[in-house]
Amino acid sequence: MSSAQSTSYITGGERYKDITFRLKVAGVPSDKHEIVPELPKVLEKIKQLPTQHVYVLATYTAVLQLRKLLADQGYIKEGMGQ
Repeated sequence: MSSAQSTSYITGGERYKDITFRLKVAGVPSDKHEIVPELPKVLEKIKQLPTQHVYVLATYTAVLQLRKLLADQGYIKEGMGQ
Protein backbone atom coordinates (compact mmCIF):
# COMPACT_ATOMS: atom_id res chain seq x y z
CA MET A 1 0.00 0.00 0.00
CA SER A 2 1.41 3.37 -0.92
CA SER A 3 1.57 6.17 1.61
CA ALA A 4 -1.08 8.04 -0.41
CA GLN A 5 -3.64 5.35 0.35
CA SER A 6 -5.57 5.27 3.58
CA THR A 7 -7.43 2.35 5.05
CA SER A 8 -10.80 3.01 6.62
CA TYR A 9 -13.49 0.73 7.98
CA ILE A 10 -17.26 1.07 7.91
CA THR A 11 -19.50 -1.34 9.78
CA GLY A 12 -23.22 -1.55 9.17
CA GLY A 13 -26.19 -3.79 8.58
CA GLU A 14 -27.96 -6.15 10.94
CA ARG A 15 -24.77 -7.53 12.55
CA TYR A 16 -22.77 -4.31 12.75
CA LYS A 17 -22.28 -4.61 16.51
CA ASP A 18 -20.58 -8.00 16.13
CA ILE A 19 -18.22 -6.80 13.41
CA THR A 20 -17.53 -3.54 15.27
CA PHE A 21 -16.47 -5.53 18.33
CA ARG A 22 -14.22 -7.78 16.22
CA LEU A 23 -12.50 -4.77 14.66
CA LYS A 24 -11.95 -3.24 18.10
CA VAL A 25 -10.42 -6.47 19.42
CA ALA A 26 -8.22 -6.64 16.29
CA GLY A 27 -6.82 -3.21 17.15
CA VAL A 28 -8.47 -1.08 14.47
CA PRO A 29 -8.14 2.54 15.64
CA SER A 30 -11.45 4.25 16.31
CA ASP A 31 -10.43 7.21 14.11
CA LYS A 32 -10.27 4.79 11.13
CA HIS A 33 -13.65 3.21 11.87
CA GLU A 34 -17.14 4.55 11.23
CA ILE A 35 -20.36 2.89 12.41
CA VAL A 36 -23.32 3.27 10.04
CA PRO A 37 -26.05 0.82 11.14
CA GLU A 38 -28.32 1.19 8.07
CA LEU A 39 -27.04 -0.77 5.07
CA PRO A 40 -28.32 1.73 2.43
CA LYS A 41 -26.34 4.46 4.21
CA VAL A 42 -23.26 2.22 4.22
CA LEU A 43 -23.54 2.00 0.43
CA GLU A 44 -23.75 5.80 0.21
CA LYS A 45 -20.62 6.11 2.38
CA ILE A 46 -18.79 3.64 0.13
CA LYS A 47 -19.70 5.72 -2.93
CA GLN A 48 -18.11 8.76 -1.27
CA LEU A 49 -14.78 7.06 -0.57
CA PRO A 50 -11.82 8.48 -2.51
CA THR A 51 -11.09 5.13 -4.18
CA GLN A 52 -12.44 2.84 -6.85
CA HIS A 53 -11.51 -0.29 -4.89
CA VAL A 54 -13.25 -1.48 -1.74
CA TYR A 55 -13.34 -4.78 0.10
CA VAL A 56 -16.60 -5.98 1.60
CA LEU A 57 -16.62 -8.55 4.38
CA ALA A 58 -20.19 -9.65 4.95
CA THR A 59 -22.40 -12.40 6.23
CA TYR A 60 -24.42 -14.32 3.64
CA THR A 61 -27.58 -12.38 4.55
CA ALA A 62 -25.77 -9.05 4.25
CA VAL A 63 -24.35 -10.06 0.85
CA LEU A 64 -27.87 -10.72 -0.43
CA GLN A 65 -29.12 -7.40 0.96
CA LEU A 66 -26.16 -5.50 -0.48
CA ARG A 67 -26.53 -7.19 -3.89
CA LYS A 68 -30.20 -6.13 -3.97
CA LEU A 69 -29.25 -2.51 -3.21
CA LEU A 70 -26.54 -2.58 -5.89
CA ALA A 71 -28.92 -4.14 -8.43
CA ASP A 72 -31.68 -1.63 -7.63
CA GLN A 73 -29.20 1.17 -8.36
CA GLY A 74 -27.98 -0.40 -11.59
CA TYR A 75 -24.45 -1.32 -10.46
CA ILE A 76 -24.87 -5.07 -10.95
CA LYS A 77 -27.35 -7.49 -12.45
CA GLU A 78 -29.85 -8.85 -9.96
CA GLY A 79 -29.41 -12.37 -8.67
CA MET A 80 -26.47 -14.54 -7.88
CA GLY A 81 -24.25 -15.91 -10.63
CA GLN A 82 -25.66 -13.77 -13.44
